[in-house]
Amino acid sequence: MSRPKTILFTRGRWDRIFATATLVASSVAFFSIYLIGGLRFLVVPVVFVGIWLYFRRSTPESGTRIDTIEGNPATIRLLVWLGLILVWTFCFFLFDTLVLGNSFHGPLYWYHWVFLVATVAAMTIGCGLIGPISAHQKPAADNDEPSDARESPS
Repeated sequence: MSRPKTILFTRGRWDRIFATATLVASSVAFFSIYLIGGLRFLVVPVVFVGIWLYFRRSTPESGTRIDTIEGNPATIRLLVWLGLILVWTFCFFLFDTLVLGNSFHGPLYWYHWVFLVATVAAMTIGCGLIGPISAHQKPAADNDEPSDARESPS
């Protein structure tokens, strides 16, 4: 049986997702405040709450159908590309801290700005190319069966 291409998102499902994300973001923010100091990290959970309220308000009470990862071939390419950008950034900061000996909260040097511009450019160009590349892909057979459909009694 093939996987469904859409899933029903209700307000309750958004609540579960964003409640968990807000708790995780709050934990990371408080841990960052403890390690680095400064209250600027408190903005992260506030952003999650704002996005949560937006999704909750824009979702009808009956819910809305959203493509799954399998239903949108560009999504997997996008996630892989953004994952590579994340690994690239992590490696840069690891190299900068361990090899070059710069403090994480120290002053920024010229190569930090070059890295930022190059990374944002690579991310933007890569994300812009994913759509057209995916458009040339042969579409899979349609499966309109929703993932939350109840089995009919036999």
